[in-house]
Amino acid sequence: MEKFGKKSTFVVWATDGKGKFSVTESDDPGMPTGTSIIALDGGQRYILIDPERRAFIDLTRDQYSSLREKQAEAHGVQILNPKLEELVVNGDGGVVAGNKTRYFKLRISLNAAEDGRQIAIVATEEFWTAPSLPDPAPSLDMLTQQVSGLAQLDELLDYKKLRGYPLKRVVQLQENGQFAGSSLVEVTQIAQSPVPDSTFDLPTGYTKLDISGRLQ
Repeated sequence: MEKFGKKSTFVVWATDGKGKFSVTESDDPGMPTGTSIIALDGGQRYILIDPERRAFIDLTRDQYSSLREKQAEAHGVQILNPKLEELVVNGDGGVVAGNKTRYFKLRISLNAAEDGRQIAIVATEEFWTAPSLPDPAPSLDMLTQQVSGLAQLDELLDYKKLRGYPLKRVVQLQENGQFAGSSLVEVTQIAQSPVPDSTFDLPTGYTKLDISGRLQ
């Protein structure tokens, strides 16, 4: 994963009802090594692990969505005139991680109002998906689905036409006509093997954080 010049490497495990995302190497201060997300109950419950504070947060899917909404409200961001354009739908994406892929390219345009400022934002997104790979676990939806907490934007981000599991995603961002950053998420290796239940255990010595007040 590369985001705005910072790189992270992560490993994902998935079974029918559980999933886990864990950062193994990182120079991104926003995603330090050891950061993990454990998905349980088919993606209806998530545990977010913070290695720097040796703590974790336990949330239902609805609570996670509510938290993102509260964060968006706290920033006072308003979305105006959002628009999605399909530039390429179901093209030939070549081979990624040993799998043939289909290619999709989208452009999302909107105006954002924050603290009295108007920002024209254009995000170009590219996806490479593998139709031969079924969704390995519903619990991994959180890792591939984009959620901003802003209803108008999330409706656009919930793009329904992707065929197969996403193996690569590139985002280019512009603000007021100027390049503002880019991000890359790419699967480099896929393997099938038994996953021990202990993979989804919480690390010992970590404290549960109570964030109920932030969800009200």
